[in-house]
Amino acid sequence: MKRKRSKFFSLFLGGCCLLLFSGCGGDGRIDIGEKPISVVVSPDQSTLYVAHYTLPGKLSVIDVESRSVTKEIPLGNLPKPMLMLEAAQELWVINTGSNSVSVIDTQTLKIKRTLTVGQGPSDIAHHPRRNEIYVVNPESNNINVIDTSSKQIKALISVGASPTSIVFHPQLERAYVSHWGSGTIGVLDLAQQTLAQVIEVGEKPRPLTISPDGQFLFVGNVADQTVSVIHTQEQRVTNTIQLSGSPADLETLDDALLVLTTNEDGLSVFDLADYSLRRTLIAGDFPRALLLSQNQATGFVVARESGELLMYDLKNFQLKKTQHAGQGPLGAALVSDDHAVTLDFENGSLHFHAFASK
Repeated sequence: MKRKRSKFFSLFLGGCCLLLFSGCGGDGRIDIGEKPISVVVSPDQSTLYVAHYTLPGKLSVIDVESRSVTKEIPLGNLPKPMLMLEAAQELWVINTGSNSVSVIDTQTLKIKRTLTVGQGPSDIAHHPRRNEIYVVNPESNNINVIDTSSKQIKALISVGASPTSIVFHPQLERAYVSHWGSGTIGVLDLAQQTLAQVIEVGEKPRPLTISPDGQFLFVGNVADQTVSVIHTQEQRVTNTIQLSGSPADLETLDDALLVLTTNEDGLSVFDLADYSLRRTLIAGDFPRALLLSQNQATGFVVARESGELLMYDLKNFQLKKTQHAGQGPLGAALVSDDHAVTLDFENGSLHFHAFASK
């Protein structure tokens, strides 16, 4: 149950979306309002939900076929991370500036519940086996655990200094939290809802990912420009990978670790067997997010400063195509293995990207 960090949301939906994106070329766009920062796609791929990082915040509901905003829903201050619960037909939105979470019914497009959480919430994650939502609060150094059925907070877990990101172990009742302020990883016992252990890593850890078999946790240390490798059974750091820039995002394939750095080296590919560097690929200026297709054959990188969306062949580790994504793109989502949308934060627009398969 590896979960991608929720800084940018990607939803892999499959199916045919050529009808929805045909005629958009590489870069169709619509204006949607100021400061769009995160986007989620509906399960039937007919609707986009875009959060605007404003005071107060709002959610734009966009019909893909007509490419028009059909509704705007008021939110709390500075909404950012979002999470779709498909079975419940709910969209959960963190309001960072209001210390709250809005739960939206995606059928009625009305707010079902607004929950008060900790201070400065930065990440949200769903544990499907436990039917729980976890909200990470950096300014109050804790995590709210919310029951998805009752929409009630069932636990408050105190953790280390300035927690930022959370991932779940795919088999064990365990979660890992990066502590930006203390250079550590917190190990959560989900059955007991407690912080069970703290592991020292590098300085300013943030992005997290876990190997497909759950044996290793990878921690990107922003200030150290390293990746700490934690053996999840031994609960200790067993390797440290030196980078040439600060890690912005991490992902794992069956046999490779992908590390996106903010410098010119861009996307680095490391062998999972010995952590040797296999290849380095350009990734535009100031890349911010790495998304993988459902079959993991294709990867996408959002580069903020150069305003690009880059597409990679992850079987041969080659850059395939680059498309314009406006000025300062931040949020992005995959609608299929070769169709994506990006958010132009600076210009308040949404771009549609169609990458024809060869």
